[in-house]
Amino acid sequence: MPERGAGRRAAREPTSEVSRAKRVRKGVWLRHFIARLAGAGPLAWAVLALGLLAAALMVATEFSTIQSVRIGESTCGAAEERLRDVCETGGGEQHNWSLLVLGVLTVLLAFGAAVGRSRPAAVALGLVGVVVLFVALVLDRPTLDDKRGLEVFFGEQGTDPQTGGGYTLEILAGVLALLACGAALLRERVRPQDQIRRRDRPPAADAEPIPDRS
Repeated sequence: MPERGAGRRAAREPTSEVSRAKRVRKGVWLRHFIARLAGAGPLAWAVLALGLLAAALMVATEFSTIQSVRIGESTCGAAEERLRDVCETGGGEQHNWSLLVLGVLTVLLAFGAAVGRSRPAAVALGLVGVVVLFVALVLDRPTLDDKRGLEVFFGEQGTDPQTGGGYTLEILAGVLALLACGAALLRERVRPQDQIRRRDRPPAADAEPIPDRS
C-alpha cells in the first residue's frame, strides 16, 4: 500500500526544483550584469550616474512645488486651508505626472546606453532632456508669475508669486539627461578609435626576427 503523503511530496519536488532553477538563473544574470557594468569603464559609469540622477530629479520634481503665491506676510503653507489648493502648484498637478513617466523611461535608457552601448538609447536620453527643458522653459516658466486670481481678494501688493524648488529640479534634470546623452555619444566616438589603434599596432610576434637555422 503506498505511503500516505508520498504523492504530495512528489508533486512538491518538481516545484521546488523549478524555483531553485529560477533563483540560479537570476543569480547568473545578476553576476553577468555586474561584470558587464564593472568592465564598461569610467565613461559608462558617468553615463549611468548622470542618467539615474536625472531620473531621480524628474521624479522629485513631481512631488515638489513649482510655483506658489505669498499672501501678505504669510507663505502659502500658512494660508487658510481653502486657499492652499489655489496658491500652491505642485509638479504632479502642473504636468499631470508626465515627468514621473519620463523618469522611469530615463532609468531604462541610462542602463541601455551605459551597459548595452545602445546608440538609440543615448539619443533618446538627449530627447528626454530636450522635452524636460521644453516643459520647464516654455510651459512652466510663463506660469511662475501667475497670481491665481488672488490679487482680486488681497490686492496686487498683498500677493507675491514665488518660484518653487521643483522648477529648479526640473531644469537640472533636463540638463543632466543631455549630459548623459553627450557622454554616451562621446563613448561611442572614442571606442572605434581605440579599436583602430589596436588593429594597426603590429603583433609582438611579427616584430621579433626569425633566427636563421641554416
